[in-house]
Amino acid sequence: MERRYWLYLFVIAFAVGTGWLAGFFIAQQYYGDLETRLQTLEIQYANSLKTGQEIKMDEVKLLISKSVEEVKDQYDVFLKIGLPFTIAALFASIFGAYRWAADMGKQKAEEAFKDPETLLKDSKRILVLTPDGENEAFLHSFFQLMGFNTPTFKRTSEIESIKSQHFDLAVLNVPSDAPRIVSAKNDLIEEITMAKSIFYFGLGQVSNTKLDQDGRLSYANAKSQLYGNLINAMKFQKML
Repeated sequence: MERRYWLYLFVIAFAVGTGWLAGFFIAQQYYGDLETRLQTLEIQYANSLKTGQEIKMDEVKLLISKSVEEVKDQYDVFLKIGLPFTIAALFASIFGAYRWAADMGKQKAEEAFKDPETLLKDSKRILVLTPDGENEAFLHSFFQLMGFNTPTFKRTSEIESIKSQHFDLAVLNVPSDAPRIVSAKNDLIEEITMAKSIFYFGLGQVSNTKLDQDGRLSYANAKSQLYGNLINAMKFQKML
């Protein structure tokens, strides 16, 4: 839920709580005072029975009348405080629900009109792995300019630290033909276990019979091939 909806809920809860809390304290103070007066009246009446004296009925009536009038006054104050807050909270909740429904409808409409490639680029979680010392600047620009969700960029030396995470696609970026990297890239493919499928981008090929048979390994050797092959690899994930 977006931050502004939490704000709506807070305003509603605050308004209702403030109004009814004020009413509660008024009631506690006022009815407590009334109860004390009635207890005093009962004591006076009991004492009158013991002493044989009678309490004047006019005094009793006056005491009760004053108490009733004060209760009415306090009830009016309660309504003036609690009721407006409650009404305001009701309108705020209606407005908040309307805004939430409108935004959700807009979001669903936007998703409905997105083309399949845009949906893929928005929804897939991508990991880019580059050997230490190799350049990853092109892929930073590529994913940004082509409208992909920003991938997670890591060095191959950091594989162990992310094996507990999950990615839809891991891109192994090997932009040079340095012998130390070429000889190690097949081993690197074996270590990439945190992604549903793997995409090799660089010079030459990698070999992994199991991944090839499962359709989980894709390739692009040239920069001009990267976008089309990457989209096809993500589309094919429905078959995995």
